[in-house]
Amino acid sequence: MAGRSKTKKTKSPKTKKPTRSKKLKKRKEESSEEEFEDGDSSDERSDLSDEAIVEGSALKSRDYFTLKAGDSKTSDNTLSNLQELLDPSQIKEALEDVTMKHEEEKAELIARYMEEQFPKWNFELQQGFSVFLYGYGSKKQILEAFAKLYLKDDPTVLVQGFVPHVTIRSILDVIVRRQFGEMRKSFRSPNEQLDFVRDCFQHPNNYNVPRRMYILIHNIDGSSLRSEVAQSVIAALSSIPHVSLIASVDHLNSPALWDLSLREQFRWVWHDVTTFTSYDTELSYEQPIMGSVGSDITANGLRFIFRSLTSNSRGIFRVLAEHQISNPKEHGLSYKTYFDKCREKFLVPSDLTMRTQLTEFKDHKVILTKQGDDGLHFFIPMSSTILRQVLDEMDEVQET
Repeated sequence: MAGRSKTKKTKSPKTKKPTRSKKLKKRKEESSEEEFEDGDSSDERSDLSDEAIVEGSALKSRDYFTLKAGDSKTSDNTLSNLQELLDPSQIKEALEDVTMKHEEEKAELIARYMEEQFPKWNFELQQGFSVFLYGYGSKKQILEAFAKLYLKDDPTVLVQGFVPHVTIRSILDVIVRRQFGEMRKSFRSPNEQLDFVRDCFQHPNNYNVPRRMYILIHNIDGSSLRSEVAQSVIAALSSIPHVSLIASVDHLNSPALWDLSLREQFRWVWHDVTTFTSYDTELSYEQPIMGSVGSDITANGLRFIFRSLTSNSRGIFRVLAEHQISNPKEHGLSYKTYFDKCREKFLVPSDLTMRTQLTEFKDHKVILTKQGDDGLHFFIPMSSTILRQVLDEMDEVQET
């Protein structure tokens, strides 16, 4: 032990670690940005500047949106604040002054469709398929040109689906009465008319059945043909042997009208027919958005109102509508006559119920009043044609 020398270990000098404040100071000098330290973690930091976010700071997304959130600015301007709204005639005159462009190119495009596509469409129709045309631009001109060239030897039912008062019942009326000459029978529903047409083709000896019948529909996705009943009847018609369907669509979501079952019945063959032609004819039936309009409610507006009404409420409307259709020269119904008719049909139990329902109709401007010789008269501000369309749609709702 004496020979063993005891050496004293010398400790290496400790390097002094930089303090946290010096780190932050150094980062600040390098980036020229203000930073601060989160108390829970030394790695997390928040920077309010957008430059720090780009450089990869750890600012949390929820903190960012909280700090950046501001008051939403909404304009107080409305359409009613405009001083002068154009009436439909002024809008039409202004549109007529617009110079159409690329007319020659559009004509060449349509001519190419006629040369290349028309034979294909005719072949597909003969094979039992339905031809389905889509694409930007009106397809009315090209469809009618196809009908004149290829469908002139067989009866063709032309349907203007963009016309608001066209219904599936009116289409079947044309087929039953004009194509088959059946004027005696009265049909209670579109399904009965469909059964009659199907029976005609199954027993051609009993009826004057054509070799083949074509149905050409402009805008099968029109507002009056979008119901499930209408699409089901059209699909059933197209599935009948010797009945061929060719139709066009223009709405972006039109394929949502048909489920798998309907698509199997239609047997669509899709063709892109982009014409870039303006929708002059189709839009002539639409109500202008920027034009001044009257207080009369449209058929489209009635569809939304009827969804929230009870069957008795719809029955009260039907009483007045049927009276106006049967008596177009009369100025509606007096309250006493109207109330008596509704009570006979057990639609209203008391005078209070009747007045309450009429108030609701008047608030929606479905039924209006005017002074008559024997007091107030109630009337619907619609033509007989539109009223028939509305009643047909009410029947479809009841059937479904």
